[in-house]
Amino acid sequence: MDKLLDIISDLDVGYINGTETFIIIKYIKNIIITKVQTNDNLNKILFKLCLIRNDFIKYKKSEQILDELKDLIIAILNLKELKIIPDDLLIKLCIETPKIYQYMVSINKVTPSTNHLKLICSKLHYKKSFDLFKMILEYKVIPTHDVFDELLKTKLFSSDTDIPYQESIVNILIEFGLTINLSDLKKLLNKKIIIDIKKIGIIPDNETLDICFKNNFFPQFIDKIKFSMDNVHNLFLFCTDQNSIIQIIEKLNLKCDTKCLQIACTKKYCDIVMYLLDKLNIQPDIECVENILKI
Repeated sequence: MDKLLDIISDLDVGYINGTETFIIIKYIKNIIITKVQTNDNLNKILFKLCLIRNDFIKYKKSEQILDELKDLIIAILNLKELKIIPDDLLIKLCIETPKIYQYMVSINKVTPSTNHLKLICSKLHYKKSFDLFKMILEYKVIPTHDVFDELLKTKLFSSDTDIPYQESIVNILIEFGLTINLSDLKKLLNKKIIIDIKKIGIIPDNETLDICFKNNFFPQFIDKIKFSMDNVHNLFLFCTDQNSIIQIIEKLNLKCDTKCLQIACTKKYCDIVMYLLDKLNIQPDIECVENILKI
């Protein structure tokens, strides 16, 4: 067994050429299929082969070698002498190799689970993993809050470079049974991700509005909220985009007061100060004067 694993490890050596790789693969296939192996051994062999194949993909080795390795892995999975039960470590690795994982599912070696869904979420920055993500959901795996929280920690959700793709993933999870609460909505809004709150029956609260203000982000559901005076003040306090503040005031016909002008003077929002003075005829008090003069 150790010698066989050493031979498999030779595949990982960067300097071997294509011919040597093919010879080693053929030899391994012959040894494994003609000599009885234990389930534990086969898991170790499969793990090593999947690891090597993933490295070959990473370093862009030839498609022919990748196909040979895939065929070898499938041949091991098809061994009739043993009921090969892939262990968790192997499954985790195979998640990175969608074709192998899909094959294991198709021959009933693996049953998709919530844990597998969490694992594939960490790979969704590779869009080729999206089909596997949907396949796991289609096996009636219900996404949990653990899956949702894991998703928000991933590389894909660490920036706002692809918000439409992020929104499509969240909406698919909701479609397949993920329950979103107000706390979850706030997490999404902090990442500028919009979901249809009508579908999930959530009523945004004042903190939800503040999150939108802090992110200079104004989803359509804001139009349906009745602003209190505190909400208006927080719009001036938290939002840093002067044009957005003016647009929201005009769009929702918000009533402004002297405190709004005081905040605008403190933040040196000159465009808004002039808008409040000239357009809305807000009268300044001594605090406005003191705030605008502060360095």
